[in-house]
Amino acid sequence: EVCSEELATEKAVRSSLSRSMTKGGTFQMETVWGSTLYDPDALPFDSGVFGIPDTFTPFRIKVEKSCEIGKPLDVPAEGELALPKDA
Repeated sequence: EVCSEELATEKAVRSSLSRSMTKGGTFQMETVWGSTLYDPDALPFDSGVFGIPDTFTPFRIKVEKSCEIGKPLDVPAEGELALPKDA
């Protein structure tokens, strides 16, 4: 579950990156879900994460029948995650 602290941190990072860009510069920030075994968008419930059953067994049964565990992301290449030099 994404909590208010995580959302506030993401907003602060976006704001800081935006301020650190030179005038007219742009950036693209991509967030990645990494807190659960299953991607929330892949859950087999009509309302996504809001449709998850209240008890574990019905959740487990439906997920085991319908979902696959995604492959891990590749390790970023050296320098791929570099911040702007003036950050």
